[in-house]
Amino acid sequence: MLLPGHVPDHLEHPGAQPDDGLRRGLARPGVAAVVGRAGLAPASSALEAVDKYIAEREEKRLKIFDIPKHRRYNEDDSGAAIYAGSRQIDGHSLALLKRGEEVIVLPIDEASARRMKRLALGDPVTVTKGSIKMPGRSR
Repeated sequence: MLLPGHVPDHLEHPGAQPDDGLRRGLARPGVAAVVGRAGLAPASSALEAVDKYIAEREEKRLKIFDIPKHRRYNEDDSGAAIYAGSRQIDGHSLALLKRGEEVIVLPIDEASARRMKRLALGDPVTVTKGSIKMPGRSR
């Protein structure tokens, strides 16, 4: 009797092999990659949208004293933060996260933007390598 364990692994036609190691994320116009996920960096147009929003807020901050300082997210910003809202600039979604007296601006993908709509202002979130973990159910 021939059992499945007795069949050799080297058959005549082994079939297709996975090529996930060869794939890489491609930044396309209108699509921003998530920072830190699979080694992808945000598209340059997403970073331009972040810089445009920050410049606009900093200009207003010079005129109105109660607007907090805004700055771009960097890898040192991992950890706990407070959700301060989201914005759409030039077709890119941005997450605003408050840490201390500053607001960190992070480009996010559309799926994250949809999930963040469920958050209320002031909800705690955790940022890890550019991805935002929200309270609630996890898979």
